[in-house]
Amino acid sequence: MNGRIGAIVVALCLFVAVDLTAQDAWSFAFGGFGMLMNTYPGSDEYDVSVMPEVKIAYAKGSVTFGFSLIDGVGFTYANPEIHLLVSLNFFLGSERDSETYAVGFFRKDHSNRIARRLADTPTVSTIAYGELALGYMSPVGIFGATVEYHPTSYEGDSNEFYHGIVSSVYYLLPFPVTDRLMVTGKFAVDFMDARYAEAWYSLPEDTAELDAFRAEPGIKDIKIYLRMDYLLAKHVGVIVLASDTLLLGDAGRTPLTSERNQLMFGLCAVYKL
Repeated sequence: MNGRIGAIVVALCLFVAVDLTAQDAWSFAFGGFGMLMNTYPGSDEYDVSVMPEVKIAYAKGSVTFGFSLIDGVGFTYANPEIHLLVSLNFFLGSERDSETYAVGFFRKDHSNRIARRLADTPTVSTIAYGELALGYMSPVGIFGATVEYHPTSYEGDSNEFYHGIVSSVYYLLPFPVTDRLMVTGKFAVDFMDARYAEAWYSLPEDTAELDAFRAEPGIKDIKIYLRMDYLLAKHVGVIVLASDTLLLGDAGRTPLTSERNQLMFGLCAVYKL
């Protein structure tokens, strides 16, 4: 997943981790996120995004169904007895053009410098995408893999539509420090196919600022996440999230990327009914 939406998705997936252990119960949570992150994946500028969140989930045995204002809908099956974690989710996508970058319902204007740099570059947009994730729940953490399908429209000198695929392998380690404090770490390596690379990282011809470039499939990035959850009261908690994404392969070499190292910091207040 791309850097910005990927950080939000990880935050929200961990945000509702407590729901995975619930038994035949509804849960409702409300929160507000403040995120410092790059203006688009590959940018060397940062901005602050403030996003509300509403999460509704229903747990029945090992299965949890959920709806989120930000990241859509999905279900998770978690069975520690057979060490299996399976999830299927549908997330809101993103759009990059020469003037703005958008994730879901949230859109930010580029600075004048970034707008000049991206002038005459194509508009690339994924309205929504799906993810299938598998995990092995071991005593030392969760080892897993994901496959994402990105239906992507490309609007430039020619209009194209790409059925892009991004796959990854990951390791997730939750560590309870106290009854109130949980620390979670995650390491992931992402890979992109030829269609995703062509849509998001290629430039068919030179622009005023950038040279033409043809992106090839292969490794896309490596990511490290660190998250801390602290329970202030029975229904109120705070979440601190940090991540570092290093763009590799042609995702790092493309002229659309001006900074390969992408940092993100987030703070969230949560109220759960």
